Amino acid sequence: MDYSMAKNRDGKHGDNVRQADKEYQKEKRKRISGYKTEEYRKYCERYPERIKANQALNRAIKNGKIKKSPCVECGATYWIHGHHPNYSEPYKVIWLCARHHKKYKHNDIPL
Repeated sequence: MDYSMAKNRDGKHGDNVRQADKEYQKEKRKRISGYKTEEYRKYCERYPERIKANQALNRAIKNGKIKKSPCVECGATYWIHGHHPNYSEPYKVIWLCARHHKKYKHNDIPL
C-alpha cells in the first residue's frame, strides 16, 4: 500500500487519503487484538447522548433526509463533519471540514 498520498491534505486527493486511512485502520485491527473495541465501549458508556445524536444524524444522512453542506468556515466539500452544539437536537448541526471541526472542538474558533 502506498501511503504517500495520505500526506497531501490540500483536498485534491481526499478520496485517496480516505482510502489509505481505511486500509491502514483495517491492517491495524488485524495486528492488534481488540483494537479500539474496549475504548469505544467506554466512550459509549461515558457519552451516551453523543452516540445517540451521531447515530440519528448518520441515519438521516444515509436515508437522504439530511444532506451534508460545505464547511461553513472554508467552503470545503470533503471530509465534512456535523458538529453538534447541543446533543439534544441531533439534526441541528454546523457543517465543518475535519480541520475546522477539530479547531471548534478545542475552542480555537468561537461558535
